[in-house]
Amino acid sequence: MGGWKHGHRHRMGRLQAFLKLWGCFVIEQATATKMKFIAQAAKRLRFLVPSGRSLPEGEWRQRHRFLLGLTWFHAIVIALIGLLSGYSWELSLAALFDDNTVVHVTLEGLIVAMFALAAGRRAGSRTVNATLVGFGLMSSSAIFVHLSGGYIELHFHFFVMLIFISLYQDWVPYLLSIAYVAVHHGLIGVLSPEKVYNHEAAINAPWTWAGIHAFFVLWACVGSAIAWRFNEIASARTKLILQSAGEGIFGLDREKKITFINAAAEEMFLLSPGESVGKDLKTIFQRAGAAFLGEVSPLLAPFRDGVPRNGSNELFCRSDGMNFPADYHSAPIIEQGELTGLVVTFNDVSARNRAERSLRSSEKRFRVLAETANDAIVSSDGRGNIIYCNKTAERIFGYRTGEVFGAPLTLLMPERYHELQEQGIRQFISAGDATVVGKTVELIGRRKDGGEFPIELSLATWKTGEETFFTAIIRDITERKQIQDDLAEKAAALTNSNQELQQFAYVASHDLQEPLRMITGYTQLLAKRYHGKLDQDADEYIAYAVDGAKRMHGLITDLLAYSRVGTSGKEFSAVEFEAVLKTTLTNLQVAIQESGAVVTHDKLPALSCDGGQIGQLLQNLIGNALKYRNSRPPEIHIGCKRESSHWVFSVKDNGIGISPEYAERIFVIFQRLHTREEYPGTGIGLALCKKIVERHGGHIWVESQVGEGATFHFTLPLAVKDDGTSSSTPVRGKDFRDLPTLAHAGEIVGHGHRTGRV
Repeated sequence: MGGWKHGHRHRMGRLQAFLKLWGCFVIEQATATKMKFIAQAAKRLRFLVPSGRSLPEGEWRQRHRFLLGLTWFHAIVIALIGLLSGYSWELSLAALFDDNTVVHVTLEGLIVAMFALAAGRRAGSRTVNATLVGFGLMSSSAIFVHLSGGYIELHFHFFVMLIFISLYQDWVPYLLSIAYVAVHHGLIGVLSPEKVYNHEAAINAPWTWAGIHAFFVLWACVGSAIAWRFNEIASARTKLILQSAGEGIFGLDREKKITFINAAAEEMFLLSPGESVGKDLKTIFQRAGAAFLGEVSPLLAPFRDGVPRNGSNELFCRSDGMNFPADYHSAPIIEQGELTGLVVTFNDVSARNRAERSLRSSEKRFRVLAETANDAIVSSDGRGNIIYCNKTAERIFGYRTGEVFGAPLTLLMPERYHELQEQGIRQFISAGDATVVGKTVELIGRRKDGGEFPIELSLATWKTGEETFFTAIIRDITERKQIQDDLAEKAAALTNSNQELQQFAYVASHDLQEPLRMITGYTQLLAKRYHGKLDQDADEYIAYAVDGAKRMHGLITDLLAYSRVGTSGKEFSAVEFEAVLKTTLTNLQVAIQESGAVVTHDKLPALSCDGGQIGQLLQNLIGNALKYRNSRPPEIHIGCKRESSHWVFSVKDNGIGISPEYAERIFVIFQRLHTREEYPGTGIGLALCKKIVERHGGHIWVESQVGEGATFHFTLPLAVKDDGTSSSTPVRGKDFRDLPTLAHAGEIVGHGHRTGRV
């Protein structure tokens, strides 16, 4: 039982803690919501309060002139009160302080005039001048109340003057004027109530009546502030529209002075912001050639008759003296039936003029190009009707331009293609399906006489506004087709001839083997049986015959191998290049050991190739390196590196080298650089290498200098097809580390003396 109670208390404690946390969370959320609401309300309220000092300079000056004049008017009226009211003309020091003397009233008028005089100075800032005007008008209200003996209706003069002062839209003079009213009605009303009020209730309770007047002042101020804010909003919107306009806009009054100008106009005339407002038009703006003189300019003509004017490509002059063409519209400003000014809108059309000149130039170049082109050029609209054709089109189709203009494109093609052509245009217009647009295709054209001929057509499309147009470049390929047919026939004949020639070489070399073996056998038998039994000349002649028969046998064997490269090769398969090299070095092991050669190689890849022919290629190149050596032991290196789409192999030696001028000749069949006495051979080995590499889709070349050795390079694609073309997929072979080698690290070291190099 005690345990249950203990657990219950524990659970209740947790519940209370949760409720406390939840309550704190709810209070925080409510507080945050309340603060957000207050912030939004403050923001909205701030939006309703005028910002102040937002009037443009020109408009402020205009209002200031009016309010300054109003201040002078009050000064004059106050000075005239003494004269018109029959006040005493006493001229004494005491008269200055007597309310019923002309001198005293005139002095009060001078006080207001002093404020007006000070406010009229241009040197002062806008706020200072507006404050001086405010004090002048407030002082005139105070003087009127004082001179009337506190007449209650004249207190409303304060309220009216506050409304006038709000025209400045400046908080400083406005708040100071309100403070003036407060001091006058509060402080002076308490210290000397009879100078402010003329009735007993106000004199006995000045603070009460000051509060009543403050109530009226407050609502007068609220009304003024609302009107002030609406004025700011309207002005801001008007300014935004004016400044965001892409065309230049400025206004003129009747004196030809600029009342407003937007940023675009200032930019076009290279003017600083605001510098032109209030200035005469002639001082900052002129037409090319002469300044605006009076109302002579058509731009100012609306001042004469009130009729708007338009101008096109008028030349205007910037502040730097440079001209620019502009289109303009000049419209009168009519207020209450009176013409008070002009609004001029204009656009700099320099870019448009350049574009038009460029278009005219481009059109002229197109006409010249089209009319001198050897190909036919035909343009049509989106409905497939011809709108242009050049002289070549007239020549190859047989129509005059007037005969085809407006006619359908189907006029230039056989009837069997009409429906397809119309369907293609409809599909392109509706769905953008461009089967032949942007491509070059071969079609059939039809002449005016009905004859058909092959054409090559390149079609392009272009738009003007929403309308689509087509332009076709058409070439008569009748002659080219005939040449292609002739070439195809010659190529077929050449292929047959090559095949027959290859077959002949194979048969000839194969059939020559038998009689050659007989000749070789009998000449060797003569040399063996009769050597020394005949005279010396006979032995020499028999030796020549044996040597010639052997060389003929080698030549026929090499020629037979050469002819079989393209006909008797094996199908390409995955081959480990390093295994092929091992077999090759095994075949050359005796020559390597006799010459004392050192053979090294890089890590070699797996390829898709004819392994037998690649072995022959390597054997010929390495064999040449062993043959064409100098007095030093041969050092031969088989290199390999992979490039973007192929392998580059190299066989480098330190032999006698080759002069660069023979770098191409050595790959030609039967071409030799040395005599048989110097280096034996048939002159077919490198030609055979070239044919093998080319069958595999690569090429072979040599880099060498005499006495500096030679490096034979050949390329093989990453993978090749059996027809010698390359494939993008490489062939992967076994790991090279699994292959046996003749010596450690791919080296084969032979022993013996080497006497020469092929």
